[in-house]
Amino acid sequence: MRHWSCISAFGLFCMLLAAGPATAASTENWTQKSLPESGSAIAYDEARHEVVQVVALPSGSASTWIWRGKGWTQKFPQNSPGFDLGAMAYDPVREQIVFLTNQTSISSPQTWIWDGSNWTQKFPSSSPPSAGYMAYDPRLQRLLQFGGTDNNGNPYSQTWTWDGNDWTQLSPSHSPSGGTGVLAYDHAKQQMVFFGGFPEAGQTWLWNGSDWTQQSPHNSPPAGNGLYGGTYDPAQKAIVVITYGSTTTETWLWTGANWIQASPQVAPSALNPMAYDPTEQRAVMPVTINITTAGNALAGVTWLWDGSNWKATGPSTGRTATALAATGSKRFLLFGGNNPAAGPLNDTWLGDGSVWAQQFSVTSPSPRSLSAMAFDESRNQVVLFGGNSGTAPLGDTWVWKNGKWKQVFPPNSPPARWAHAMAYDKGRDEVVLFGGFSGSGVVADTWVWNGYTWTDKVSSATPPARQSSAMAYSPDHRQTVLFGGSGASGLLADTWTWDGRSWTQQFPATSPAARSGSGMAYDAGGRQILLFGGAPVLVFPNIHYLSDTWTWNGTTWTAVSPGTTPPGRAFFGIASDAESGPVLIYGGQQPTNPIFFEVLADAWSWSSQPQH
Repeated sequence: MRHWSCISAFGLFCMLLAAGPATAASTENWTQKSLPESGSAIAYDEARHEVVQVVALPSGSASTWIWRGKGWTQKFPQNSPGFDLGAMAYDPVREQIVFLTNQTSISSPQTWIWDGSNWTQKFPSSSPPSAGYMAYDPRLQRLLQFGGTDNNGNPYSQTWTWDGNDWTQLSPSHSPSGGTGVLAYDHAKQQMVFFGGFPEAGQTWLWNGSDWTQQSPHNSPPAGNGLYGGTYDPAQKAIVVITYGSTTTETWLWTGANWIQASPQVAPSALNPMAYDPTEQRAVMPVTINITTAGNALAGVTWLWDGSNWKATGPSTGRTATALAATGSKRFLLFGGNNPAAGPLNDTWLGDGSVWAQQFSVTSPSPRSLSAMAFDESRNQVVLFGGNSGTAPLGDTWVWKNGKWKQVFPPNSPPARWAHAMAYDKGRDEVVLFGGFSGSGVVADTWVWNGYTWTDKVSSATPPARQSSAMAYSPDHRQTVLFGGSGASGLLADTWTWDGRSWTQQFPATSPAARSGSGMAYDAGGRQILLFGGAPVLVFPNIHYLSDTWTWNGTTWTAVSPGTTPPGRAFFGIASDAESGPVLIYGGQQPTNPIFFEVLADAWSWSSQPQH
């Protein structure tokens, strides 16, 4: 059985409307694996040693995700709560997570229990008026709930406890103003701390088990528009809070008597509720980085706090026209691309599609989009060539090896270009490059890289000049396969194969529709070439992108019909590990209307097992 899995660049091209053929039913399917973060509640499950997060979906329902330090895994419980806003906390006495969830259509919050595999709704005799914030109070041996707002944003300042069966409202003599904030228990100092409050944001209060007492620290985090994330960090013996400052997020630590601002090297671009993972000794904070104009969050990035610095588990900006290549051992190299706000990028990331680590090399290719990369297996290095600097085509060659970039200066080199196709020919130990856009027009030359220099290969027959085509090598047929792209007269839907000496056009019985900006890679598990997506339109106002999946078996194309599929896109990164099998796609772009595009930041993997 074969599956797509979502793990967790701007429109550079506008794409004659082409209708695709009908597809037959298939057992292939896509399964989203990366976190589509949007409005979350989060807590650490001590009994099962994992972080649990509930994510609000546009439908008003919720999805459940588990973090064990290596990325998020979606759970599919038999029952699930609805979710607009909510609070979660772990109850160590009953060894379960309690989720108090607000829903716009329901007058009072619902209480749900997570036992590690399923959600069960509880029906207490009374409930807090809002989900607010929750933390376990070991002195009371109960969960403490405080604050929150109604549907109009008006604050609540009630204090409640949960005993495992029912909610009980307490009557303290004093109370914070309520609203939004952070509630956390400081185990080292044995104090429950609430920071925030709305409309009087920025206050610090302590709970002694029966009453609230306002504190007067010398320093305090900024009000931050009433938005905060926070948790207790046992390694630092301090409560860590993140809030919005004047220009970026700020991180602060509560010492028990005062707030101290931390000075991390990197500040997250957004904030959200967080939970501390004692196994990894990190605070975990997933945030949204990719929300479509329809309001759907397609991807998020998880930030980890180690007590002194924040580290993102993936790129914090979406991108189109990025370069992606395998590196062996199921890890992929992601480089550059284009983001509409930042322009051409030159950051480098290494990961499995779920968790990425940013790489820092003394030297690095300059910012660019529409470059191409291929993994040279025999020399154990990734080769990068060309791209678009934003003003001109590039013609430089770089290799990535042993964790760093190195520019090479071969005796011969292809002319500068962007939107070319590259693939590693394992049978001949060389990287094949074809076509692209030279800055003045599309080209149709073929070059191969042998680790030392580029060689211009002349074939009696050659594909028409094009850019933004898809290309991949099939070790089963010892040939490189080229499909589609954008030529001088429009979109193309032709299939060609390269045997190391010459090109041969193929005439399969069925074929994908003409398109540009699609992606292709070898699927080792299915022993086939995989093609996904692309743009079938070159003129306004009919612009749209495809989300179809095709396979090539050496003689013909077959359309597969998975039950779910990644959103349609073009100009995304795609690569595969020929030995271990996974195919990965990352990012790309999709239209928001007939004129504008938005970039994507999600990653999807496809793996196959041969049918028996």
